[in-house]
Amino acid sequence: MRGRFLFCALVVIAATATIASQAASRFVLARVVGNDGEPVAGLTADDFVVQEGGARCETLRAAPAHYPIAILVDTTQAARAEFIQLRTAVGQFIDRLSGREIALFTFGERAMRVAEFTTDAGKVRRAAEGLFAQPDAESHVLDAIMEAAKTIQKREQPMALIVVVSAGGNDQSNRTPREVFEAVLPSRSIVHVVEMRTPRASGRLVNPRGRRSSTSDRSAEAALGLEELLRGLAERTRGRYDLIYSSSGYHGMLADLQRRLAAEVFLEYLAPGSDRASGGLQLGSRIPGATVSGIGLDRAPK
Repeated sequence: MRGRFLFCALVVIAATATIASQAASRFVLARVVGNDGEPVAGLTADDFVVQEGGARCETLRAAPAHYPIAILVDTTQAARAEFIQLRTAVGQFIDRLSGREIALFTFGERAMRVAEFTTDAGKVRRAAEGLFAQPDAESHVLDAIMEAAKTIQKREQPMALIVVVSAGGNDQSNRTPREVFEAVLPSRSIVHVVEMRTPRASGRLVNPRGRRSSTSDRSAEAALGLEELLRGLAERTRGRYDLIYSSSGYHGMLADLQRRLAAEVFLEYLAPGSDRASGGLQLGSRIPGATVSGIGLDRAPK
């Protein structure tokens, strides 16, 4: 059967100097979505087609992409009413991450790491079960994102994921967008945000077409600015910003994220030369109707 190749350009992280004997072997995080919109799992190297600088590359190996994940949980006053649903959804998400390194942070009142990176999912789950939303606690989500990114950067991983689970309270971190981006980008982290926003929580209305209504309320303007910053951060790091309108959405969005994570692979391929060729990297699949995306890595996965 002749597969239909669908190619898409990838963002390739600039590589540092590499030992010559290993320079031709490169890695990319690959994601494949079927024509039904669902992630395609269980793929092998033979299911992919790689071109670099217009030259076909040999695919060597495809392995599950078990990179570290930092989970940031909202324990602010804004989360109190729906916190049981939020905490339950986070616990179920942790249960599905067996085999990965996981860390847990909170951002109520201040950013705090409550569980170090570990492959013991049960330990992280128990830490999550002990969390509670704090009365009168303000959000410091940007501080928590920066703290997680700095922790990840010290670990020198080729990539990681920061998952923010938020009830949408206004942030009190006093951070500029530049400070946040400069902390996150060097860590090679993807940022994924699941945030609940309601008119009552944010003071801002969204009409059925998704257009924001104008308002002079300062808290609403602050919420809008935070949302746009989080959206921009997710887009820049190749992640997602998922907006929900009820606490039941936490479970659905985190379950969907886990399904997509489970289908990702680290794909190793042989490039035609020791230097990255001009013309960029293109990635395709032999699966008919599939769409492929990915992120180039500047070092081999651990």
